[in-house]
Amino acid sequence: MAVSWRMMKVGLVAVLAILMIVLIAQNTAPVETRLVFVTVTMPRAALLLVTLLVGVVFGIAIASRILPAKPGQVHERDVPPVEKVKESA
Repeated sequence: MAVSWRMMKVGLVAVLAILMIVLIAQNTAPVETRLVFVTVTMPRAALLLVTLLVGVVFGIAIASRILPAKPGQVHERDVPPVEKVKESA
């Protein structure tokens, strides 16, 4: 029985999600974090979650700008702007 690439990715994401949940659950102690001019005290789990979410957002943003389109697809950025044609009345 062959395992598809998609199933491997789903499995990997599931394992990483479980590891992240365990990591967050074990780090509930408060921690002080300095953000430029402000010191914030929050549970370490919240800091880890915020860091994870920021990383995911940046990863998606970078991947959507860098990865090429699938064959036959064209990215918006690759299409020249359409000039408005003046209609003669």
